[in-house]
Amino acid sequence: MGAVRAPRQRVGAAFVALGVLLATFVLASPGAFAAGRPYSEYTFTFANGVTLTGSTQGGKGFEAPVPGTNPPETIHVSCSDVFDSGWSSNGAFPNPTDHPEWKILSYSIDRYKGDGTYHFTCGETFTPGSITVKKNATPSGEAFTFDLNGSIPDTPTGGTAGYNGETAVVVGDNSDSHTWGSLLAGTYSLSELMSADQQAAGWQLTGVSCTNGASGSASTIQLSLVGGQHITCTFSNALDDVPPPLEVSVAVVAGQCAFVDGASVTVVTITMAPEGGATVVFDGVPYTVSGS
Repeated sequence: MGAVRAPRQRVGAAFVALGVLLATFVLASPGAFAAGRPYSEYTFTFANGVTLTGSTQGGKGFEAPVPGTNPPETIHVSCSDVFDSGWSSNGAFPNPTDHPEWKILSYSIDRYKGDGTYHFTCGETFTPGSITVKKNATPSGEAFTFDLNGSIPDTPTGGTAGYNGETAVVVGDNSDSHTWGSLLAGTYSLSELMSADQQAAGWQLTGVSCTNGASGSASTIQLSLVGGQHITCTFSNALDDVPPPLEVSVAVVAGQCAFVDGASVTVVTITMAPEGGATVVFDGVPYTVSGS
């Protein structure tokens, strides 16, 4: 009788197949899920005219060498650093103890994700600008009050910071002026604050014109100030003709008369003055009448 053969075991084949699958998975996963590191593309401009442009891509890190520095300096290229008024907040180059020619005038950092897609931008311009207001009034000599407010980008948080330049008085003879200086780039509103007495007297704003091309006829004008820009705005006002006093001819020497017209009542009161002339009150408004 021949030997009985044991049934074939397929465990080995299954194990080999599973091993191939695992090997395939292990070998494929690093390439399939690999991602690059986030990086920045940057531009820094210094007060001495040197411009630093580059990228942290390729493992260069966030410390960029600055050409022309001796001994060699590096700058921290990161939106987490705050370059307050052009000086580094983390103690890296530049800082206030460095030479003033290395102060940052402007910088821009574009951040990218590891796959190369754009993430966000930070940056600021530290070159100060100014806004000047002049007044042209007809007739000249009237003083007007002005107010300056602004909205300044708050880098790197992405918000805005307020600016209140307080008020200034400018005489309208086209030679007096007031300047708000050391202004950072941002959006500003310059307003003429006409008093109630000036409005009652008949003063009207006839127009506003600015050296940056902005113009209008409203009492407030919006100005977009870029780094290092100096804008002058002239507000023009004119005094409207005041209506002549009411001329009253009466046959009554003194007393009070009432005139009824429908539902309205007009009251005229005449008071004689001992030295001559009279005061006429017409519906509560006094008028002085000369004569005897």
